[in-house]
Amino acid sequence: MKKHTRMLIYPREAAPLLGKSERQCYRLFEDIRAAYNLPPKTAIPIKFFAAYFYLDELQVQGSLI
Repeated sequence: MKKHTRMLIYPREAAPLLGKSERQCYRLFEDIRAAYNLPPKTAIPIKFFAAYFYLDELQVQGSLI
């Protein structure tokens, strides 16, 4: 059976990864949405988050579990 992998990341989860406050992450997520032409107030896919900050997608997923 395949293990379920997460697809989305939220500002509360991104704050410890980036060393920023949750409020700062909300602003960064707005920048990510603008960069990838996503609608406002949508969750950010881990793939876009990792690409925007030049992080490895698997490491981001591993740190969220």
